[in-house]
Amino acid sequence: MAAATAGRPQIDLAFLHHEGPSPFTSVVASQPEPNNRSEKREGLDHNDMIHNQLDDHTNLVTERQDETVGIYEHLDERLGAREVRGKDKDVQDAPSRDRLEQIFANQLDMKNANAVSRDELMAEMQSHHLQALNSIEQQRIVSEGVIREMAGAWRADHEKQKTEIIAAVKATANEQVPFNVQGYLDELSRSLATEIRMLLREVGELREEKRNLELWAFVFRSPHYDMRVLNDISFQPDRRVPHFQG
Repeated sequence: MAAATAGRPQIDLAFLHHEGPSPFTSVVASQPEPNNRSEKREGLDHNDMIHNQLDDHTNLVTERQDETVGIYEHLDERLGAREVRGKDKDVQDAPSRDRLEQIFANQLDMKNANAVSRDELMAEMQSHHLQALNSIEQQRIVSEGVIREMAGAWRADHEKQKTEIIAAVKATANEQVPFNVQGYLDELSRSLATEIRMLLREVGELREEKRNLELWAFVFRSPHYDMRVLNDISFQPDRRVPHFQG
């Protein structure tokens, strides 16, 4: 406590306890002698009153100084107690703080691990999607070739049948009852036209499937690939194309 109060300013009250003749007395003494006893008495009374006032002020200042010292001592005690409590609290909170730091570190490790796992999963899903698209592309190419071969065979077969029918009709035209050969040929032409339209429609569907597959392949190979693009309502794959989900 002495160290705490050592740096504080001390009030020097020695001048209030001056021994010997008062400086005010010397001032009064230096004045001319009063002409009568009453004036001298008044001067002494005035000096006593000044001394009493000085004593009162001295006592008041002393009391205030004691109160100030007591306040400083009380503040020092509170400050010391607060420092002790702060140190004790730091010691008590150290395990909890260590546990929180460990929890934060574990959460950060889990977040990093989840990010790595998510990247690996996205890469694996993209690989599977690309494999499926490549397989569908191969199947489409094979199907296109088969349909072209079938269409060519159907056309050749129809042309052969038409030629044979025309030849047979011409060979037997003079031996059988005349009939409307042109109507028969028109019916045959309509049948052939129907078959050809069916083949052309299938070829158009294959072309549409090829376009959808190329669009899917473009999205998957894009460096900014995002699964949400394929789920966007503005892009709907053809319903004849299988929709793979990761």
